[in-house]
Amino acid sequence: MRSSRYFSGNQKDRRPAAGGHWPWFAAVVVVFFLVLSPDPRAQQDQPVNEAQETETNQPASRLYQTLTQSFGEAMEVEKEELHRVAAALESLQAEAGEVEDRMNRIQLMESTYSNLLLLPSVDVRKLERAKSRQNVAVGYIQEQLEKIKDEIADWEKALEETREQVASYTDQRTEIKTRPPQVSLSSELAEGLDTLIGLLKTKQAKIEQILEIYKDQQQGFSRLLERIRPLGDKIEEHIEVRKKSRILQHDPSPILRLARGELRTNLGESLESLRVLIFETAWTKTGMVTWDEYSLFLGVFLFLLAVLQAILYACTRFCGSRMQKSLDDERFWHYVLLKLFQKSLPWAGAMAYLYFFPIRPIYQLTPVFSLLPLIIRVIALVMVVRWGWIFLKALGGQTSDPLFHRIYSPLRRLFSGFLIYGIGYLFLSRLICTNCMTLIAWRLIFEFLLLGWCIYFFYVFRRSTAGSEFSEHRWFPLLKPFLIAMGYGLVLPGLLAELMGFGGLAAYWYFGWAKTALLLFWVVILYRVLRESDVAAHIERSDDVDIDPLSPRPYPVRWLIVRLLRIGVMAGALFSFFVAWGAPRTFLVDILYAINYEATVGDFRLSLMGFVYALIVLLFVHTFTVIFKEFLRGRVLRDTDMEAGLKDSILRITGYVLWSAGILIALRTVGISGTALTVVFGALGIGLGFGLQNIFNNFLSGIILLFERPIQVGDVIEIGDIWGTIREINVRSTQMRTFDNAELIIPNADLISQVVTNWSYRDARIRRTVQVGVAYGSDVALVREVLMDVAYQHPRILRRPHPEVLFSDFGDSALIFKLRFWVHIDWFLTVETDVRCDIDKQFKEHGITIPFPQRDVYLKTGKLEPPASAGAQEQNEA
Repeated sequence: MRSSRYFSGNQKDRRPAAGGHWPWFAAVVVVFFLVLSPDPRAQQDQPVNEAQETETNQPASRLYQTLTQSFGEAMEVEKEELHRVAAALESLQAEAGEVEDRMNRIQLMESTYSNLLLLPSVDVRKLERAKSRQNVAVGYIQEQLEKIKDEIADWEKALEETREQVASYTDQRTEIKTRPPQVSLSSELAEGLDTLIGLLKTKQAKIEQILEIYKDQQQGFSRLLERIRPLGDKIEEHIEVRKKSRILQHDPSPILRLARGELRTNLGESLESLRVLIFETAWTKTGMVTWDEYSLFLGVFLFLLAVLQAILYACTRFCGSRMQKSLDDERFWHYVLLKLFQKSLPWAGAMAYLYFFPIRPIYQLTPVFSLLPLIIRVIALVMVVRWGWIFLKALGGQTSDPLFHRIYSPLRRLFSGFLIYGIGYLFLSRLICTNCMTLIAWRLIFEFLLLGWCIYFFYVFRRSTAGSEFSEHRWFPLLKPFLIAMGYGLVLPGLLAELMGFGGLAAYWYFGWAKTALLLFWVVILYRVLRESDVAAHIERSDDVDIDPLSPRPYPVRWLIVRLLRIGVMAGALFSFFVAWGAPRTFLVDILYAINYEATVGDFRLSLMGFVYALIVLLFVHTFTVIFKEFLRGRVLRDTDMEAGLKDSILRITGYVLWSAGILIALRTVGISGTALTVVFGALGIGLGFGLQNIFNNFLSGIILLFERPIQVGDVIEIGDIWGTIREINVRSTQMRTFDNAELIIPNADLISQVVTNWSYRDARIRRTVQVGVAYGSDVALVREVLMDVAYQHPRILRRPHPEVLFSDFGDSALIFKLRFWVHIDWFLTVETDVRCDIDKQFKEHGITIPFPQRDVYLKTGKLEPPASAGAQEQNEA
């Protein structure tokens, strides 16, 4: 109840000021005891003379006069307070009839809506209106109960204070009566106390009457709330049933209804409803609201909306710099997302403000506020259409393909048509009717226009594919007829259903695909943004940059967040798809129940949610492993004197240990117990004995390579006739990169069982030999001197061990010399080439000749006689 109806003045005057005279009362009590307390020496003193008594009584008289005056002021305060309480009681009694009338109207509404649910066929619009009014009634009752509760608490507090005052004054009155009067004014003081106690008792009785009225109203509203609250759930269930039944409801064909002239009649009714809505309903309000209160509330509402829009507009300016940075970094999908966010922020903020703003229940049926659901839907529609426009414009600025620029205009017209149709459909269905001929005619106009748009669009599409870049792809000939079939497949079924009289099915079909398209729109954008955010996907390996294959992926936390967000996007898209096609609100609960359902298979207790948790655990294990290995590499092992291969072995073994622990935790999360793991490992052992021998052999060989370290990462090895550098030692195989930049995958068992030459096992220095021949007659000492000079002049040939020249042999046509030198294994091929070039150059400068191979050929003249064996063979053949 509103306190202003009971009291006048400010808020402080709306509560009984029962304790307002307490300061006066405290002063009275103190003076009273000081005056009336007997002197302990009175029994011992002699009676005083008359002059002394007169001098003593004069101060006491003045004190009694002060007390009497104080009691008088206290009584004036109590009289004023009693007047206010009486006024509150009268106002409450006068309003009790109005409150009772409101309760009766709410009860009548509850009965009317309960009977409405019993009707076999009722319009969904009426049920939605009933649901809205039921929500308003529930909110009004709850508001009144809260106010009554506060009023009861305040009046009970006032009643308790009044009772304390009555008890205190009664005790003082009893104390005065038990003592002999010392002055003549004591009787006046007693009479004042009696009057004050009477006033307080009267006020106490009136407060009790007020509390009784409030408690009766509280009980009445509570009983009414218990009756009307379940009605909302029933109406909502009935609305859902009606909407579902509307999907397959068969009505006469709209062509037949148009021929019968229903459109003209229904259009007149719709115009009349619109006239009443604009000129009458929109300017009416409930009797519980005054225009002053409503205007003030509406002004505050619009002012806060304007402030919010100003703040959001300031926030949108921040997105400009971020969008430019995304373009500079060549992250197109980040730019699209930021552009959509920038343009949607004011609209989304306004929509959220209108939806979550706390509107008092009595205002929900007033002008403007009763249209908020329609306004919110219109804003959402405008925002979605703007998403399409923004996306098309961003793509147009990114691509120069002629196909896109030719279909850009039809696509933009399509979004504009969606906007016009959507606003009209929302207006008609929310304010006029839900299944009238006017709405059906509006849908038919849209469906025929949509069919015409499809014919025009695919005509332009077929003519524009010739010069497009997309036509060069091999999948385009298959995609082209698929797009055409899908376009007509979306339009024609809805149009046919509408013409056959299944208007609800047509609306369900179009809205379902519209929601699905919106869902795919955001799934594609979010997926592409996450792909751009995945740093690992942008690492480019080249020959110019030597990237350690054992180094962790950069930004492991970001890598984890991207994967978790991908899982969230997939789960949200799957759930939203079913909701878009009319899944009930309990669908999410049903899904959670299904994925949490545990199926017992022997000792296993498996559930889908367990596998999801296991996947998340493995993602966290991977991230933690990368971070921990990076910590070991960068903080612990970096400044040690360990060999690079030993460091690599420590890092890999650490990774294997962490992964083993993570896999065990994941298996436990799935629902596999320790006993079941024992069974699994037993079966695995049997499998190793039969069919997994090679895999297990390679696994153990990999462990041996990590601990024994005969081959380490970075070693140059020769296996067979192939040279290469070890890049990675894994559990099953070892990865080697040949000098021709080919990746060679070698099973670990081959590295253990075969002969492998490790050219850099303990020392990276190798000895190479360059052989050269000189002509006979050359100066041998000069040749040796030139070869030694060539070796010492090359900067990459090591000085120790010293280079040496060997005169190895007398060849058929040359003297054979060998130049042996030591070089680092990373440069031996280039050094050999440089040495041969230098030798050729120095030999030419010193006149030393490198001879060609020489052969002596002797020619004989005369008749060539065949051998005897050949003649005998010819005779045998004959």
